Amino acid sequence: MVMRLRIRDGDTVTLTQFCGGWTFKIFGENNINTCAASGKLPTNISGVMAQAQAKVTYDSELMLQHLPAETIPEANHFDVVYDENWNPMIFSIGSDGVFYLIKRGTDNKNRLINLTQKFGLSDSGKTVAFAATQDFDKKTYLLFAEELSSGDRKMYVLDPKKPEEIDWAGSNDLKIHLLNGDSGSIHVREFFLGNGNDNKGFPLAVVVFDDVVRSTVDINRIEVNDTGTQKTWSLKSDLNFDYNPTLITSMCVGNLVDGRGLFTLSEIQGKQHLKFIGVANEFGLQSDTELVVPPGAKSLASFTNSSENGKYTDLLVGGDGLFHFSSKDASSSWSKGRELTSNNSYFQGMQEIYVAETENGMLSIWGENGDNEIVYMQMNIDTTVVTSPVPLLTRKQNGGRFAAIMDPISHSQQLFVHGDSDNKNITLLQQSSDTRLWKTSPILIPSINKNFDAPSFTSHINIIGSDGKISVYKNFTLRSSGWADLIVNGKPMIIGTDGEIVTADSRGNITIIGLVTDISSHVFTLQDAPNSTILNGQSYIIDPASKLRSGLGEIKSVDDLDNATTKKGKKVMEGSTASHEDRIKAVDALSKLSDHLKTLPKDG
Repeated sequence: MVMRLRIRDGDTVTLTQFCGGWTFKIFGENNINTCAASGKLPTNISGVMAQAQAKVTYDSELMLQHLPAETIPEANHFDVVYDENWNPMIFSIGSDGVFYLIKRGTDNKNRLINLTQKFGLSDSGKTVAFAATQDFDKKTYLLFAEELSSGDRKMYVLDPKKPEEIDWAGSNDLKIHLLNGDSGSIHVREFFLGNGNDNKGFPLAVVVFDDVVRSTVDINRIEVNDTGTQKTWSLKSDLNFDYNPTLITSMCVGNLVDGRGLFTLSEIQGKQHLKFIGVANEFGLQSDTELVVPPGAKSLASFTNSSENGKYTDLLVGGDGLFHFSSKDASSSWSKGRELTSNNSYFQGMQEIYVAETENGMLSIWGENGDNEIVYMQMNIDTTVVTSPVPLLTRKQNGGRFAAIMDPISHSQQLFVHGDSDNKNITLLQQSSDTRLWKTSPILIPSINKNFDAPSFTSHINIIGSDGKISVYKNFTLRSSGWADLIVNGKPMIIGTDGEIVTADSRGNITIIGLVTDISSHVFTLQDAPNSTILNGQSYIIDPASKLRSGLGEIKSVDDLDNATTKKGKKVMEGSTASHEDRIKAVDALSKLSDHLKTLPKDG
């Protein structure tokens, strides 16, 4: 004898013996419970019907998206600091000589801000140099110079402010934030700028210039004077060199026990010299410390160390390896640097080095080596290595000029790279704070008359709640396996592991567009929004690359590779000149990749 009972979700059913004996099973399909007579059991048997499940389905494709956007103007020089929300602010000089700022707006879209106009610079002139730095508390320092159509050059100094204290995008008059000063008859070549972490006021600021009157190249210090009622700046000739500044091949600012000054690497009559030249005191005395030049020295960089609350700086020298001078060692003549990268080929012939650091003592050291590769390593403030040196980009992969910042909490990194002659756009390489993997993406700004064709994983998610209804305009929590810049139902969003609230559209759909440069993608998790039970507390994994990975897993032979087709039916290998041996290697690599991907957790 079989008895069927229709029971509402969550109801409790009790069967009491009224003949031979009963057992029961809860199948839950279509809310139908089946109770079957099958022998003697205890008199009272209870069960709870499982709550109905929501239905979440999705489909993802790797496709081109035509976005109303464009890449930022070609840049001749750029620097990166943080804004008030720890997003990057990119200062740059375009190839047209215009001074730009790229800053993220409240709508999470990048804004291209013309600083030439907002600072009231000459329309017929061009910006020729600038430097931007930042303290740990994000107080920002900015120097820049313009060349007028007449050939004259003017220099400007920004009153130090935190990013939120200046309305960069909204204000049409940023001149109010510039300090008064006069540079006289000089043609600015380059600025060098420290930070104020030593708590001595405006940081050491240095300008390298052509003196038009004397027809010489010289170096002056920029002094900011604060009388209490007005701030002004002036040039000071208290950095005295016993050799021609044109012989300097690399230079950076420093701060030692003896005071502020410059670390310089120069070549005089075929011999290299590494020195610290201090700012002269009120009696005209200055420190002049010569250090032992490391092998193959080519580049210098300094960083704030941990001594006395960050008052002093250590020195890094890039050459045939990476060498470290502590602030104490750098204060003593003929000190030798300690090599940090012994037996590592990646940090050989270092043409340029760059340091990003956080207040809690983490350093990322970047460099361009003799093979034109961009390489990096991480270490603690005491120079113990956290991540061994590894290459990240080659010159052919658009490895050119670069700048970097590091998240002060997660220590995830963002590297901004200006490509070579074939690609002069600025590209972002961003490291996930949890997986530590790198993703590459273009930096785009909105455009009303241009489109940008961007490869993307586009995922369409349809949600039917546990009540059987389409989830029209309902809120959900969307989490990502790592920080991701996404477009969710047309809205730019930055989503990380903590998640953000997203809203389904009029059809109960959520569309996620994630720009990519390869076949990998972040993995997303869809959950109930706070105080919502549409999904009954269940989590649903959205893996945009799953279909592509499945396709890769089906390629097990050269024939499979040769017969593989794109979505439009075109054979993947059509027109390829790869040899049979190369195809065998490709199949083997795809097989290993597919096997490895199967071992990764479903949520990324």
